[in-house]
Amino acid sequence: MSSRIASFGELGRLSPIPRRTIQQPDDPWAHVPDTAVEWADLPGLTVRGVSVRGHSHRWEGSVRQDQLAVGELDDLLVCAVADGLGSQPDSHLGAALAARFVATWPKLAELFDPEIADLDCQEISDALVTAAQARGIEPVTVSTTLTFAAIRRNPAQESEDTPRWTAAIGQIGDSPAYLFRDGTWAPVSGNSAAADAGLTNVVDPLPQHVRATVWHLDLAPGDVIALTTDGVGNLLEDVPEFAEAISGLWAKRPPSPSELLYYVDAAVKTYDDDRTVLMVGVGDI
Repeated sequence: MSSRIASFGELGRLSPIPRRTIQQPDDPWAHVPDTAVEWADLPGLTVRGVSVRGHSHRWEGSVRQDQLAVGELDDLLVCAVADGLGSQPDSHLGAALAARFVATWPKLAELFDPEIADLDCQEISDALVTAAQARGIEPVTVSTTLTFAAIRRNPAQESEDTPRWTAAIGQIGDSPAYLFRDGTWAPVSGNSAAADAGLTNVVDPLPQHVRATVWHLDLAPGDVIALTTDGVGNLLEDVPEFAEAISGLWAKRPPSPSELLYYVDAAVKTYDDDRTVLMVGVGDI
């Protein structure tokens, strides 16, 4: 195997290197590249994100069904990831539209009500249905998960030396979010966190399901939020070497996009799904 590809554990049968070109949709506006990168260095907030086509999709020549998006809304930084359902042929369209829609959605200001436990995302569902109907396809074919975070760009100063940032995370489906603090990745949302809270929407996608479960966070300097599709979430939870490698990238400074991409695109046997992670480091990391 080429030394350009990272790997963890025993190698699988599928090559991480594409052996054929992507079989793109006929619609030119639906073009999906193999890899997407997002990054920004903002005052107090550092954004790093990559979305890569899974090794199974590279072997098949099919498109990446994951998407990520970043946006700004008043004093909020908004990040989103979406995982189109593998069983649906047009889910890459749903993932792209859902992530981009929520990244500039004014309703996200409601997330910061401390009493809110879920958010009505009917507008996003309606947008997916409209897009599907305009293309003459069934809405179910654009089914996608959606996980998003809104972070206030200006910290709440608790004292002269301990600023805190407030954040809210919403989730429809099973794309989990994590908090990296004191060297450990802890689930914020996802299957285990939702089950502990008695919630039932962990596997239910848009556009059929429209309520996003909401979590509230107080963030300290050095914290890192990671929104993931399950292609990365499963690796963080199941492959310690992978989690340690991602942790190490943030040890001294925020990673470059290429450094993050190197590990997210690693070869790991049986983990062949699309992989997407959008990370926000807080404070002067």
